[in-house]
Amino acid sequence: MNKNHKLITWSVMIILILSGLTALIYSSYITYSVEEIDVMLDVGDSIKQGKENGLNLGTIPPGSRVERTLRLSHEYSKPLIAHVSAYRDIADWASMEKNDILIEPGDSVKSKIIFHIPPDIEKGSYSGKIKIYFKRT
Repeated sequence: MNKNHKLITWSVMIILILSGLTALIYSSYITYSVEEIDVMLDVGDSIKQGKENGLNLGTIPPGSRVERTLRLSHEYSKPLIAHVSAYRDIADWASMEKNDILIEPGDSVKSKIIFHIPPDIEKGSYSGKIKIYFKRT
């Protein structure tokens, strides 16, 4: 029984390692590049424009809706699909007007990112990242 247990354990470990390597190789094969944009905002009583690098939304009241336009482009010689995701504090607040957008070489596409600030959120500073994944078609 002890030999069978060791054999099963080793088999499971090998399967997990091979699965992880396969996922890593596959994801690097389909993703050409990833770009990140820092996002900052303050939740407060009034609206104030932000002036820092990245995407600074300024000060926004709770329950507000804010839109910004992203211009998506790449420098590769093949058409790629741009997929936009938000992370950290803003992950649940951000949505794209259009996502998984086909972008031809030399073209640029505009798409709105919409932030829905929760009405019951505490006032304060929040941050996150927007990641743009350029993937094969």
